[in-house]
Amino acid sequence: MSPQKCRPPTEALLVVDNTRLVSESAFQLDFLVFILSYILILEVKRIHGFVHFGEYDQFMRVDTNIEMFPNPLEQCLRQEHLLKTFLQH
Repeated sequence: MSPQKCRPPTEALLVVDNTRLVSESAFQLDFLVFILSYILILEVKRIHGFVHFGEYDQFMRVDTNIEMFPNPLEQCLRQEHLLKTFLQH
């Protein structure tokens, strides 16, 4: 099997970090990646230990204790909605 060659991106790329915008309400985005055909939202979590996505949108860390967190998937969906609203105005 031959090694694959890396290809340069064929589209423009821009990465913006730690952005705060105001739409229906203020919201913060860890990273926005702009490519000509789409925008990618990246939400970064620095959580050590075993992370589990449970039933009913539960998100927990299991280490020496069990700690519950807001679901980052729900956060990204909210950010997507607010970003779309922001871009339409």
